[in-house]
Amino acid sequence: MLFRSVDNHKQALEFVLEQLQDDNYGVISSLNEINAVGHRVVQGAEIFKHSVIITDEVIDQIESCKELAPIHTPPIVNGIRACKQVMPGKPMVAVFDTAFHQTIPEERYIYPIPYEYYEKYKVRKYGFHGTSHKYVSQRVAELTKKPVEELKTVVCHLGQGASLCAVDGGKSVETSMGITPVSGIMMCARSGDLDPSVVTFLMKKERLNADNIEDILNKESGVLGISGISPDFRDIVKEANEGNKRAILSVKAYCYNVAQFIAKYGVSMNGIDNIVFTAGIGENQIGIRKAIGADTILFHTGYKGTKHTGSIFQFKKKFIDFWLDFIRDFEKSGITAVIENVFEWEPDFCIDLYECVSSDNFKLALDTGHVNLYAKETNVIDWIKAYSSNLHHMHIHNNFGQNDDHSNLLNGTLDFREIFDCIYEEGITPSMVLEMYSEEDILKSVGYLQNFNM
Repeated sequence: MLFRSVDNHKQALEFVLEQLQDDNYGVISSLNEINAVGHRVVQGAEIFKHSVIITDEVIDQIESCKELAPIHTPPIVNGIRACKQVMPGKPMVAVFDTAFHQTIPEERYIYPIPYEYYEKYKVRKYGFHGTSHKYVSQRVAELTKKPVEELKTVVCHLGQGASLCAVDGGKSVETSMGITPVSGIMMCARSGDLDPSVVTFLMKKERLNADNIEDILNKESGVLGISGISPDFRDIVKEANEGNKRAILSVKAYCYNVAQFIAKYGVSMNGIDNIVFTAGIGENQIGIRKAIGADTILFHTGYKGTKHTGSIFQFKKKFIDFWLDFIRDFEKSGITAVIENVFEWEPDFCIDLYECVSSDNFKLALDTGHVNLYAKETNVIDWIKAYSSNLHHMHIHNNFGQNDDHSNLLNGTLDFREIFDCIYEEGITPSMVLEMYSEEDILKSVGYLQNFNM
């Protein structure tokens, strides 16, 4: 780690460039190897609908947006001017967070307040994280081998700052953040959407001014505000797993809030093909993704035995098509693939996929807990009988590392004697995977299985 005290952006940039050209660990030999400089600009208002070459006029226009992004704009402009001083003559490009959202229809970006405030101050929804939403939606099209123009994708950019975007045909048609990055879903320390009267109520009760309330909504709210623990999701999830009630509450509220927005964007696009998670929380917090998926119940299908009772939504069909392409790529290799109902909220999803494939190298796994908890109308015995010839293994566990009310083995919510009788009748011997969370649970489970000579 290298440290140096600096007084301004110019000194900071000079220090960085020195390191880039260092004889021992540098990556360039001279500044001549730098062809251009890109600047991420948070707020471009209605002025900028795409990236632009930076000129003095552009800098002035960026500064004119300062009132809409007072925290971000001044340092951005200082950085641009520092680059002009340190690397004169180098072309520079401004890439705007808001530009991608300029395709949102007027009826969706206008606020329900007197129209004169839009005319006078351009008060409207702008949205942010546009560079992320654009890239991710295009990358999804590449991975699914579908034209982006044909896809309806919800991008969930879940980080310290977080926003969702409905991308229909490659264009942003709705997003969660508004005139500033504090609105939309609740975030690590930002409140997200709330009743505007909460602001005026607190200002009166606590004798707060505008700056005070802005600090509270931007720096003391969200999961930090509810949990009282930390703006770091890792800390909150750890506390939640240890039983901290406010941490559990904040996680539940967060996941429910994200799921609500996903559902809304199904309306915005008249359907959903893909739901994508990115950024720090979206990429790394598997449990959060699962919980959001469990809350997005309106996209799920019903399942009874081996018959579907609900319609398969288009987004699921697209996802199945993606997996079919993947499976067929290695099918001839002789490798055995096992599809497991890891989608806890819908075990029949794996059946949708399984029934689309005809191959001896394609097997099924059954998680009895997931079926029991999340597919209330699914008959587990019928499930086993229907697919016994291709049942690879079964999971048996007492919970999901969450709460005791998720128990399915030890509290007898599933009749395991009937399940094991069925296994013997079908003449199958699938592997058993025990997932327990304490020595006591393991001993009870082994004793249970010994009763069935297993």
